[in-house]
Parts: sequence; C-alpha cells; structure tokens
Amino acid sequence: MVERVYKMILVNIKDSTKLKARKTTKLMDSAQPSNSVQQELRKELIKLWTGYLLPATATIRKMIDSGATPEQIGSFISRTLDNITTQFNFELTLVMDKWKMSLDEKIRAKFDSGLRRIVTGVDLTVVVSDPDIKSALDISLFNAVDLIKSTPRQYFGQVAKAVADNFFGVPQPEDRTLVEQIMELNGGLRSRATIIARDQTSKMTAALNQARQQSIGVDTYIWRTVKDNRVVGKPDGRYPEPSKAHENHYIMEGKHCRWGDATVWSEDQGKTWVKRPAHAPKTHPGQDILCRCHSQAVIDIEKILESV
Repeated sequence: MVERVYKMILVNIKDSTKLKARKTTKLMDSAQPSNSVQQELRKELIKLWTGYLLPATATIRKMIDSGATPEQIGSFISRTLDNITTQFNFELTLVMDKWKMSLDEKIRAKFDSGLRRIVTGVDLTVVVSDPDIKSALDISLFNAVDLIKSTPRQYFGQVAKAVADNFFGVPQPEDRTLVEQIMELNGGLRSRATIIARDQTSKMTAALNQARQQSIGVDTYIWRTVKDNRVVGKPDGRYPEPSKAHENHYIMEGKHCRWGDATVWSEDQGKTWVKRPAHAPKTHPGQDILCRCHSQAVIDIEKILESV
C-alpha cells in the first residue's frame, strides 16, 4: 500500500544568495483527473455489472413471458442478490484497487514534477510515507466502493417496481411495455457507469491533490474553473442559474481559498478573508458531483525550506 510523506532534503546548494533572492511565493496547478483511468474504470464497471445483472435479467424476462407472478419474480430477485453479493464484491475490490493505484501514480508524478519545477536550484529527494495521503486514498476508495456496491440492489429494485406496477395496472414511463422498461433499465447501467467513473475519479483526484498540497505546508489555493459554457453560474452559459449540486462555481474563478475552511474566500490575494456568499459552494474544487474545477496551489517556498 502506498504511503507518502514529502520531506525535502537539500543538497549541493552552491549559492544561497540566489535562493534568498528568489520569489518566495509561486503557483502550481494541481493534477487533473486522468481520462484514461476514468475510461478504464467505466469499462470495468460495465463489464462487472453486465456480467452479473444481465443474465438474471434474461431469466426475469422468460419468467414474465411464462406468466410468473410478482411474488415469484421477487423471490428470484432476492435469491439472485444473495447469490451474487460475495463474488461481486470480491471482483469489485480488485477493480477498485487497480483504479486507486493507477490514479495515485499519475497524480503523484504530476505533483512531483510540478514541485521540482518550482523549487529550482535545489535537489529534492521525495521520501514516500504520509498517513494523510493514505487516508485520502482510503476514504475516497471507501466512498466509491460503497456507491458501486449499491448498484445491483438498486437495479433489481427498479426491476421489481416495474413488475409490480405492471401487475397493478400502473403505466410504465413513456407508455413502455414491461419488457421495454426492463430493457431501458439495462441501458441505464452504461450511463450510470459513465457518471460514477467520471465523478469518483474527479473526487479522488481532488482529495489526493489536497492531501499532497497540505503535506508540504500549503494552506491556500486559487480556485480554477475550466472557463467554458458548462461552468455552473456563467450568465451566458448553459447553466446560468446555481444548482443544488454545485451552487455557483463561475464566481469562484480566481478566488483565494483555504484548505482549512471551505466557507471563506479572499479577493485580495489572502490579505483578508470573508465568508463566501450564500450562492457560492461551501466545498473545495472537485468535491461536488461531476465538478471539473481544480485547485492552483499557492506555494510558499520559504515555508517549505524552513520545514526541512
């Protein structure tokens, strides 16, 4: 299991006067969610879900064609969930461990290279071992696994509801037949995999960026959006009104923020701090669902060097 602590070891400093003369505060962009890691997770989730859920769905369709009662179908669904849970969770653990390690490797490489570019003229030896980074990995992984584990029960719950609605004469959405509605639920597995892979990859990336920045003493960052028409809150964009999921991220662009308090911001480069307005998010970049924002670390070089 990967653990990292960032400890700077200075060697071969030939000219300390140059070190003192350098600008002491610099900005470093954080790592972005890896598209390749995200797509791999999506592929594995679809493979996992379809492998376990679609064969059972085929059996349910045959039961419907043969006139099975809702009670019989419900009993089959309960047995199926009991039978698949252990093996499904085992295979899910393997998939998620691979996802975690792949993502951490990419973020670590981005962080290390960015830090080396900023602290120039000094050889840095990065020693791996920080409990905060391990905690960020473990918490993010737990949340992602917990969400994905709920999919089989949620899926079969929707199938059971469709069967019950059909039995009691309740119309299916968009006047579909029962079989058509079940097939619609099948198709929803792919879109769910896409959303979860993107959202959880973004959330873990954000958590690891925060943990790594704080591990070297970074207290503040600048909130950065992607500056396109999909940024929530942009007046002439696709989503001009703040949403419950995001609030207004557009107004966060360029604001100085504190890792230790997501309810405040600074508009004068950290000289004074005030409470964020009601329609501003009370979170950090990447934490809201499907958020594409990221943090730009405010690196205090003197503080880093003094901590060595």
